[in-house]
Amino acid sequence: MDQTDVARIARNFSVMTRIRGPDPKALKMRCHAFHLYQDGVTTLSSSGFLYPRELLGNVRSTWEHDGDIIITSGSLVESFLVAEQRKNPTQEPKPTLIQDIQIEVLVEGSKTGGSDKTDEAPHWIVAQLLNLVDVPASSLAILSLLGARSGSIENFSWDLGWGLATSNNKQVGNEKMPSLNSDTDESSDLSSLVKSGTRIAILGINTLEYKRPLEFKVSHHQQQGDSLLIMGSPFGALAPQHFFNSVSIGHVANCLPRSSSKISLLLADVRCFPGMEGGLVLDRHASLVGMLIAPLRQKGTDTEIQLVIPWGAIASALDNRLKESQFSQSMHNLTVSPFKKAISSVALITVNGSWASGIILNNQGLILTNAHLLEPWRFGSTSTLDLLNKTTPLREEIGNRQSLPYLSYTGYGKISVRLNHLDSQVWCDASVVYVSKGPLDVALLKLNSFPSKLCAIDLEFQCPPRGATIHVVGHGLIGPRSGLFPSVTSGIISNVFTIPGPLYAPEASIVETQNSSSIPVMLQTTAAVHPGASGGAVVNSDGRLVGLITSNAKHGSGSNIPYMNFSIPCKSLEPVFKYSEQGKISILEQLDKPNEVLSAVWALAPLPTETALQKPVLEGNVRQSKGSRFIDFLTEKQAELTSSKDIENLLNRKLPSKI
Repeated sequence: MDQTDVARIARNFSVMTRIRGPDPKALKMRCHAFHLYQDGVTTLSSSGFLYPRELLGNVRSTWEHDGDIIITSGSLVESFLVAEQRKNPTQEPKPTLIQDIQIEVLVEGSKTGGSDKTDEAPHWIVAQLLNLVDVPASSLAILSLLGARSGSIENFSWDLGWGLATSNNKQVGNEKMPSLNSDTDESSDLSSLVKSGTRIAILGINTLEYKRPLEFKVSHHQQQGDSLLIMGSPFGALAPQHFFNSVSIGHVANCLPRSSSKISLLLADVRCFPGMEGGLVLDRHASLVGMLIAPLRQKGTDTEIQLVIPWGAIASALDNRLKESQFSQSMHNLTVSPFKKAISSVALITVNGSWASGIILNNQGLILTNAHLLEPWRFGSTSTLDLLNKTTPLREEIGNRQSLPYLSYTGYGKISVRLNHLDSQVWCDASVVYVSKGPLDVALLKLNSFPSKLCAIDLEFQCPPRGATIHVVGHGLIGPRSGLFPSVTSGIISNVFTIPGPLYAPEASIVETQNSSSIPVMLQTTAAVHPGASGGAVVNSDGRLVGLITSNAKHGSGSNIPYMNFSIPCKSLEPVFKYSEQGKISILEQLDKPNEVLSAVWALAPLPTETALQKPVLEGNVRQSKGSRFIDFLTEKQAELTSSKDIENLLNRKLPSKI
């Protein structure tokens, strides 16, 4: 179904919710990114959707309401509860609001007797609060994601809520709102915050009469990479008519819990805005997926992970479990995702307190990743002074080698690799096979022992054109303690950088290329790439590897730009795949040869002129490491560099950010 058709159907169900109430001390808007405050009255808004009518018979008797039901975010009403209910709003038989509260719902659609082609103008309907309901399955999934359930809350660098919201640990009424910044009883505060973030509000309105029947199908068995359409109303408290029922398009990035058939939380690769919490989420067949809630937000950055509560978790929380006789189910999603094999082929690697991603290349446990995971000093990940003035014994040893077996690579510390094997996770130790000393950020690991039937990734040497849809598979943002499988983000190829070929000797190539052909050496994509995803896979719509994630762009202020990132195309990695097939370490020497053009490409520097390219390379320079070549570059620019601060600024301009 076309996305415009899905959006048209969503408009029949999607609503905006608004609450107004007295707030003489201007406290009710705390923890809300946007609000309207005027003459001692605060207005808050969120999104919502009509409860499926197929189940209204049971719901009406439970809540003693004869009209339609609206599902929305509990955060809309919590600050307007009476003081004694703000701490545990779901413990009371029925939530009670303070006096003089007005709740309204903005709806649209074709009324009975109207033309199918003519939509009625959006209009407000008075609503009442029927109940507040916790969704424990989704709360537990978020706590698991943050590592809280394992007793190690490593992710107190995360908050639940929009980045523009005011500080959480401010007084709201007479109660202190929970915060991940709290110095006392952190796990209790975290649990309270997550429970509040997943709480839903049940509103009652008069029955809406539409000519088109309001019937839902439920989308079950969401898989990574599945399309999502989210309809919500951001900034509704400020300009409801302008932002009503806005559409965001994205994909399922991950599902929790992984090992369960009942998914209780979806991580979504989609751009959303404050006020869209409570919004309707549909799949590409216009079937109901669930409800958007406020995102996980990394403190000190603009990074957010959008979260969706699946309808199954909501229905279970309402103690109104779905039955096939009551509710038709969409079976469209039962096909096997083309990314399933690619997801199983991407491993998580830990070394020296850091983690990254890696790609399984063959059944013998060979894993492709980035060299900067093992040797960060070569890529500007340490201070500028360390890069320029410090040479470690390990760096000197590697810089002077010719062709060494992987047992000669020592001093990296313990390397552990977590495999996604048959829907379970297995930890294995690994050794270093190879670290490139050439311009490409490439390293190879070998598992010391591993389970049978490893899932090696499928390769695609045909470079995708600009505008082609791609997907990034990696372990970005969320660390190893969460137990999360690789996430999938989606985007397009925004640019392909090529240089004249051939790039390698014929014995190191897999696909024959004419000498005059252009070789792709850098892919630029718009898929979200975050720290931890380096070494992961860029795959096409068939799940085949087209590139190795390496770095993303960095702002002059030092912050990363996740939607502008760079990858090494498979064509540039031919010696790696040739070695994977034949096991001859000499093949990898092709990657160590100096290439000034390739070095300039990956330094985001101007390309050398033809005259410079024709100059012979001195023998003494052949063995230069990347750091040494960069020192020579700085020497040439000495007149421009008067302090270490100047050098740092140059690095920030010239080097993409390693992730």
